Amino acid sequence: TQLTTLEATLAAAESARMVKLEEAKSAAGKVSLRASGARALLRSLYRIRRFGMLRLLFGAEDPVELRRRASYLAAVLASDEDRTAEFARLAAEKTATAKAAEEANAATRALHDQLTTQRSGLDAERKRRTSRVARTATEKLRAFYHSRFAPGHRRRRIAVAVRAAGRSGR
Repeated sequence: TQLTTLEATLAAAESARMVKLEEAKSAAGKVSLRASGARALLRSLYRIRRFGMLRLLFGAEDPVELRRRASYLAAVLASDEDRTAEFARLAAEKTATAKAAEEANAATRALHDQLTTQRSGLDAERKRRTSRVARTATEKLRAFYHSRFAPGHRRRRIAVAVRAAGRSGR
């Protein structure tokens, strides 16, 4: 019963491990998706920095162009902040999921080791009992053989029969 309980626990741990691995894959996919967006944003920020923020703002010919450039710059910076926060959250989620998957793997390995140890103990017990049963059966067979077919056994039966016959007067 302990063996079946351990096997059931091992199966449950294995299924939990598979769920954690799927979550880790999902988190890794989200991070890689966000990473491509972050790369594009970093390219935009690099271009802005290379062009120069002051030039971007003060290079405008008229107030409408200045407003358009300021709006673009504010949108890029706000998007950068949002994407950076989202990327950090997803990276933390990926790390936590990977850690949980590793813990599930460790628990599964521990249960597997415990099950293997218990199985080997049960196998040793089975061998010991089997040898004991075989030894007992051999001893009983030997005792039966000696009681029926030992060399002096037949002569004793004849002698007992002759004595019994002599007493009865035959």
